[in-house]
Amino acid sequence: MSDMYTSLQSSRSFVYSVAMDCDNGKIDRKDCAGAILYAAERATQVALQTGVPACQNDINALWSNCHQYVQKDRAKVPPSPDCCAAVKALAGEDVPCGCGYLGSPAAREKISLEKVF
Repeated sequence: MSDMYTSLQSSRSFVYSVAMDCDNGKIDRKDCAGAILYAAERATQVALQTGVPACQNDINALWSNCHQYVQKDRAKVPPSPDCCAAVKALAGEDVPCGCGYLGSPAAREKISLEKVF
């Protein structure tokens, strides 16, 4: 927890410092890019430490729209248009994240990968 807090605070400090320089007319594109990159890397690192995938919203939409079609204890039926749209959104956004979720033990307990593919 303390590592996550430190990552948050160091990212915040760097971003605020660059923003303050920009407000004072000292705009350096390298500093701006560095602040964005650093904050994004720390956010990803913290998300991975907490076990929350970066594509959690897409996974939630996938589950809410598709769970009835991929559950192990249900008959195999064609998915709805909403389910197909959720799959396309996840495929278009973050395939590694979606695959990581589908390969997780929690997902494998709930869904039939044969029905997914």
